[in-house]
Amino acid sequence: MRKVLAVIIVLMFAVIVLSPTMGYSVQSGNHSYSFKATRVSYTISSQAPSHEPAVQVTRVPFSLKYVGAVLPTEPIGATTKGNITVPVASANVTVPIKAAITPALPTVAQKLLIQGVVYDDQNGNGKLDSNETGLANRTINLEQPPGNVISKVITNNEGRYGFYSLTPEKYAVVENLEMGWNLTTPSDGKYAVNLTSNTTMLNFGNKMTPAPTQNMTGPSTPTSFANGTMPVNTTSPK
Repeated sequence: MRKVLAVIIVLMFAVIVLSPTMGYSVQSGNHSYSFKATRVSYTISSQAPSHEPAVQVTRVPFSLKYVGAVLPTEPIGATTKGNITVPVASANVTVPIKAAITPALPTVAQKLLIQGVVYDDQNGNGKLDSNETGLANRTINLEQPPGNVISKVITNNEGRYGFYSLTPEKYAVVENLEMGWNLTTPSDGKYAVNLTSNTTMLNFGNKMTPAPTQNMTGPSTPTSFANGTMPVNTTSPK
């Protein structure tokens, strides 16, 4: 038992004596550190970088495809050229714009009209004179193509008619002529219209058909009797 205690005491003494001269070295990344022990404290001191190569960070180039989105700061219809800067993962990437940005504005279909008058062409000259009046309740057809009625209107008390909200196309305007009337204008009976702007003064002249005259002439050799009696043959037979 005494021998065991003696060995333990010797070992403890050796640790106490030798510990000041013992040290430890630790390496981390590009720097190394040494730990030197004393009886009561430890100190850390920086040393030169180790012989191992430093870790290198390589930036891999990448491309960002620009799909033509309109920048918020650009007004509608503006043309943009040059470069744009796009934030990507806390880094700014400059992307060249190879084509001008011209946003397409929505197109609005143009709305046009056709107007005219149906009038009583009393003198039959095919013109609306100052003393001639419009005819009410006359039917005007809008055809497309000619012969296919797509719309119809009735003239008002002044003989006026109109078709509205029409798109620029080809149309035919035809009057549904009333019985007992002749058409004096247009000469071919209808208006062929290639509508590219508002069109007015498509007038229809109507002239009443004259009534046929009756023949009141009597017989060419009338026979009259003054007393209204038939002649009597008074000759006696032989």
